[in-house]
Amino acid sequence: MLLALFARPAQAGSSADGVALGPDRGWVVSLSMSPNFAVDGRAWAAPYGGRVFATDDRGATWSPSRLGITDPVVTGITASPDFARDRMVFATADDGVFRSVDAGTTWANTSTGLGGHACRVVALDPSFGTSGVAYVATDGGVFRSPFEGTQWFPTAVTEPVISLATGPGGLVLAGLSNGGIERSLDGGQTWTSVAGFPVGRTTLSLAIAGNTAAVAGTDQGIWLSQDGGLSWTESNVKQDRIDAVSLSPSFAIDGRGLAGSAGGMGAYQTSDGGVVWRSAPPSSPSYVSSIAVTRSATGALTAMAGSVGDGIFRSSDAGTTWSTASVGLAAASVTQLAGSSGEVLEGGLGGASIRSASQNTWSDLPDGSKFVNAVAMFQRHFFIGTEDQGLRISYDGGTTFHAAPLSDGRVSAIGLSPNYASDSTLIVAEGNVYKSVDSGLTWTRATGMGGNDVRRFRFSPAFATDKTAFAATVNHGVFRTIDGGQTWQQLSGGLPGGQISDVLPSQNYASDRTVYAATSGQGVYESSNAGDSWAPLPAQPEQRVVSALTWTSGGLLAAGTEKGAFLLSNGSWARIAGQWDSYVTDLKNGAPNGVEVLFAGTLGDGVWQLPLSQSGTASLNASATPTHTVPAIPTCPCPTVAPSPTVRPPPHPPKLIRAWVMPKALHAGGIALLRMQGPSWARVTATMSSPGWRRSAGLQLNARGMGAFGFLAPRQDFRVLVVARTGKRTGRTEFIARLVH
Repeated sequence: MLLALFARPAQAGSSADGVALGPDRGWVVSLSMSPNFAVDGRAWAAPYGGRVFATDDRGATWSPSRLGITDPVVTGITASPDFARDRMVFATADDGVFRSVDAGTTWANTSTGLGGHACRVVALDPSFGTSGVAYVATDGGVFRSPFEGTQWFPTAVTEPVISLATGPGGLVLAGLSNGGIERSLDGGQTWTSVAGFPVGRTTLSLAIAGNTAAVAGTDQGIWLSQDGGLSWTESNVKQDRIDAVSLSPSFAIDGRGLAGSAGGMGAYQTSDGGVVWRSAPPSSPSYVSSIAVTRSATGALTAMAGSVGDGIFRSSDAGTTWSTASVGLAAASVTQLAGSSGEVLEGGLGGASIRSASQNTWSDLPDGSKFVNAVAMFQRHFFIGTEDQGLRISYDGGTTFHAAPLSDGRVSAIGLSPNYASDSTLIVAEGNVYKSVDSGLTWTRATGMGGNDVRRFRFSPAFATDKTAFAATVNHGVFRTIDGGQTWQQLSGGLPGGQISDVLPSQNYASDRTVYAATSGQGVYESSNAGDSWAPLPAQPEQRVVSALTWTSGGLLAAGTEKGAFLLSNGSWARIAGQWDSYVTDLKNGAPNGVEVLFAGTLGDGVWQLPLSQSGTASLNASATPTHTVPAIPTCPCPTVAPSPTVRPPPHPPKLIRAWVMPKALHAGGIALLRMQGPSWARVTATMSSPGWRRSAGLQLNARGMGAFGFLAPRQDFRVLVVARTGKRTGRTEFIARLVH
């Protein structure tokens, strides 16, 4: 159908009977390069939700390196300084520490002594090859292992720690989640709080070079120490958040290092020991979440940078020029899927892309945003709901896009009528809920429900006659409309509190009035009276955090969970695709080559194709999952080129400040990012709080009106308040961030 623009190769990776389709990108939260990178070309990447990927050709290609890692959300990756001998690599996750002794081919959980704490990153003693001493940052403080990371013991630091760095002679620095740095000079036996570090700064990244030099990347700038972390001075970077810092192996001589900002300012370079940092050229990624540097065989400084959504970039000249290096990194964070038959439209971190039924490649869509929450399509009509650019519409198969005349900027859900070919109806959640009956040319505002927390719209199969649709929300349960989307009513009797991830009417809804709801921790609920009351299903999938629901053509209910996909057949649930257990964010029924499959969008493993056949371990009978050919889609009567009529003005003035928390599937103790968008250089105060927990930051948005604040998610849901001031204008936004469990 489409576009040769920005084509990406398809993936050949598989797990049991599932096939990884890509696309090649992801939010790379951690990178580690072999100390012998110049010779062996090895490096490892930890994309959020994508576990671990490895390269042995200097980043030219990547492949999964995850056998034995049971947690779908890896937070850090660290190679041994004695890797050439011991072949050790460490990965951290909510489930603890995983260690590989074969360069990342296989992994084993080595969390003895950690007491179930969520882990952030491992730091190894520079003499690890002989001392065997390792440290890990957790939500319960710093733990130490004298046994090569196989058994752990608590230290005196018990507050949540977000960053760690080690130096010679037992020097250890720990950045606390709530601000401040703890320092040890005896290998973690005793600790003191660093009095010379600025109060209120959260240290997101730390690096130590030699005996004395240390650099701290904070939520507000870069700081430098010349005395092993005892005292600190501020660099010229004073406002931007710095998520990653990495220093040259010969930093004491050449003074070179790189830093990265996930707040939108990209990469920074220094060549004077960290006193002055300058912005990297435009070829560098805009949102840098991780960075690693080493020396090449010629002595040049080689670097890799992980981005928020766009995968990995590589530089062979100390960060002066960059090129993409994500081939095989099938780690996209997918929010939603759309499509028909074998065609798949996906959107998430990094933007939106489409994979046609006849081509084995992905094509990126020029929708104008790197943060996509929702997608919908019918033939050549594409609808992309973004976090920061509103609703983007294409009537020519994704070649060109224009903005819908709505005002809020953040679209959380899009629903396309099952009769779109004849009624041209769609419903969108963008601050409020809006309905269009002319393919998005004009809109009317719905009543009865705000749009800020809608996750998904679902329509009755008989929508043409009963005008019924449902909405799943983050904070307020399920809503229903019976007039085609103009008015909505809350229906939450019997549903548990918290996020409703999806809602799905029965295929025979017109007669049985049955609806299903996916919950974030309590499994699947059912209503037999059109949503008026709810009760949990008698049988539940083994994973109760359910994120997506869909039907197979044979009438079986499929559920996507935080650890794989399941199918309900004959009153019991069975796992789809063997041991495949990625975090599912959406499910879409399809039939490439006439054989029915499920397409699964994931939190950090891209899009997968899962079988519905005897070859899967779900043990389905043939009648339940028939092989069939999807009928041709009827010709759409709507406009086929981007229209330019006069549309009604936005119903409300634009908000001064917008804010959202990433990722969408937020775990307690996991890495989180509060992103903000408003006027250029606006002053912003961000406050997050829950019982017994509070984080706040004052910062300035950059020239593009973007800003961000990083933190570890607390154990409870939390309130977010963001206030922005520019000139005589003041704006605020407030919401509740929900944890999946």
